[in-house]
Amino acid sequence: MQVENASVLLLLAEIHKKSGNAVLGLPYALASLSFCQSFNLDLLKASATLTLAELWLSLGSNHAKRALSLVHGAFPMILGQGGLELRARAFIVEAKCYLSDPSFSGVKSASQSLPLLQVLQEGIFRRLNFLRVLSAPTRVYELQSLLYDPYLHPSPTPTPHHHRYRYYDSKQHHGQENDSQLNLVGFSKFVRSNPRSDRFKVHRFHHIEFWCTDATNSALRFSWGLGMPIVAKSDLSTGNQTHASYLLRSGDLNFLFTAPYSPTLTRTDDPTRPNNSTASIPTFDHSASRDFSSRHGLGVRAVAIQVDDAVSAFTTSVAHGAKPSAPPILLDNRVTIAEVQLYGDVVLRYVSYSNSSHVSDSNPDLWFLPGFEAVTSSFPLDFGLRRLDHAVGNVEDLKSAVSYLKGFTGFHEFAEFTAEDVGTSESGLNSVVLANNEEMVLFPMNEPVYGTKRKSQIQTYLEHNEGAGVQHLALVSEDIFKTLREMRSRSGIGGFQFMPSPPPTYYRNLKKRAGDVLTDDQIKECEELGILVDRDDQGTLLQIFTKPVGDRPTIFVEIIQRVGCMLKDEEGKVHQKGDVVGLGKVTSPSSSNPSRNTKRRSKPDKLQSQQLLDSPLFMIL
Repeated sequence: MQVENASVLLLLAEIHKKSGNAVLGLPYALASLSFCQSFNLDLLKASATLTLAELWLSLGSNHAKRALSLVHGAFPMILGQGGLELRARAFIVEAKCYLSDPSFSGVKSASQSLPLLQVLQEGIFRRLNFLRVLSAPTRVYELQSLLYDPYLHPSPTPTPHHHRYRYYDSKQHHGQENDSQLNLVGFSKFVRSNPRSDRFKVHRFHHIEFWCTDATNSALRFSWGLGMPIVAKSDLSTGNQTHASYLLRSGDLNFLFTAPYSPTLTRTDDPTRPNNSTASIPTFDHSASRDFSSRHGLGVRAVAIQVDDAVSAFTTSVAHGAKPSAPPILLDNRVTIAEVQLYGDVVLRYVSYSNSSHVSDSNPDLWFLPGFEAVTSSFPLDFGLRRLDHAVGNVEDLKSAVSYLKGFTGFHEFAEFTAEDVGTSESGLNSVVLANNEEMVLFPMNEPVYGTKRKSQIQTYLEHNEGAGVQHLALVSEDIFKTLREMRSRSGIGGFQFMPSPPPTYYRNLKKRAGDVLTDDQIKECEELGILVDRDDQGTLLQIFTKPVGDRPTIFVEIIQRVGCMLKDEEGKVHQKGDVVGLGKVTSPSSSNPSRNTKRRSKPDKLQSQQLLDSPLFMIL
């Protein structure tokens, strides 16, 4: 009877708290607490204490000290006997106490908020995976929301994953293009400049993570088809009962394939299992992964870039409008990762290391992420792929996507294309490319053009992908002839297939356009392998596109190599300059003057453009 009385009183207090009547709720919370103390109802007493603390806190920040005292007084019972939900709630209330009153927390100004956020994050976000396993997404997002705002004002609780997804309906966007169009001048009139406007230091692409339903077979197919050996794993054999992840690497190119195990394997209420998560990717979410694969099929979940400081990159991004996905998490005291939304269900993942020696470490396997074990039995493969040049996204509204990414990163416009540049009278697209200061991280984004005779290939992608996503990945080869010979030899036995080759007339005219750069034998090899060749004043680009790599006409791969136009990055490594969107007409500024290149380019020739229209990038469906 005493339990029922205390519970009813606590329920009334909660009702008044949620309705915003803290003053009316206080007496009920105090009465419930009194009942619990009198009859030794310890766990119910802890819950009543937290409710009382929340009521005091809702009356104003001047009550933060009183609320915090109540929470800390209940901690011994909560941490000793309370369940995960009660413990998580206690940490939420404690965080609210600290964040509600900066002066009470010892923070005198908004600029001093970061140290406090970093102190709080370790105690709070260790529990996120516990809550995910318990299927408590609202608690997860309530915890995350407390650290999203660098000015110490918690943002509204984000929507859980299973409510965040939506079906893409092209009819919703048709007819809206006039309101959202960018004022694009087109390829030939665009004048590039580099204001070096990054808001935080960006080094390079770090890795690409694919979400799939079967990581083993997906990884093996890409390994076999691209010549990228599996170098590390995190799965059941390493103690990971949350997800299977396999890392493929070739040079600086890293592909990670992740698929979920059954969430029942990591039930934290099972006394036979340790009371923590086994995930090596702490931002992994079972329900989000399954929803992603159901809606998009095989696709890119995360585009990871290496930054100087992931905490700073995250807080700076959120302060400038980025939508947070996962706050900074420190792994093994050496790696920090954080995530913000990029477009659709794709996240931009920040990765930083506590020790900069990873840049030149002779064993890069040690510098991926904690929780992965090296794989030495993978079949030795090397087709000559060396790094990711660009990751192209298809979006519904280019103007808002460009404004969003540019706003929180500070990236500058690197190139642009209109329907006249890359389309036909029957179909087309608009495209803008954003780049970091060093122009080694490129983000092209495309939108469909409506009102044409045939449906835009970008619109087709959006329909099959059910929204925005990564359309293709451009991979730099150090020897495209070797790469293509190897890839084509595997096309019919588990590898990747390529788009149809250009007609013979294309290669007969090629000697006139590139005969001073390519030998007759090389031109012959280009024809045999179906390689496209393009030139501008800064070099020659060799390129080819695969067909879509999965069941849906969505994501595909581009292989590129530049002849000439090499530059050194900040670590002294020599790289080919950046390419964009497979056109090859736009490259990075010369290394002697990295901040400015104002030379206008001529349009791609008609024959080259027509061949590109037959590629998956510009296919007309």
